[in-house]
Amino acid sequence: MFRTYIAAGEAAGKDAHKMIPWMDIHDNLEQFIAPEHLPDRFKIKDPSKLGMGEISELVGHWRERLDRGLRPLEFLGYKNKRGDIVPCSGPGISLDGLIQMKELDSEG
Repeated sequence: MFRTYIAAGEAAGKDAHKMIPWMDIHDNLEQFIAPEHLPDRFKIKDPSKLGMGEISELVGHWRERLDRGLRPLEFLGYKNKRGDIVPCSGPGISLDGLIQMKELDSEG
């Protein structure tokens, strides 16, 4: 599941100058990810900087959401090429949606 998180970031990065703005996400979390998608008091950062305890906490939280029939993670917004934070249209971009986008991209 954590690999999915990283894959989601990579897929999102294809449309965001191929770079995930982890610092912007950290500083403007409510514009990117709704709080219910992260454990309480969780500090989002570049996945390569997360420790094993943080990864376990995050994956545990997502598993609980899946067990309740909820999406584990949903992005509310993204940073466009001009550097503006733009809300996603519709319900947001979920992990499963990003995985499908990545799979379609790799086929073409």
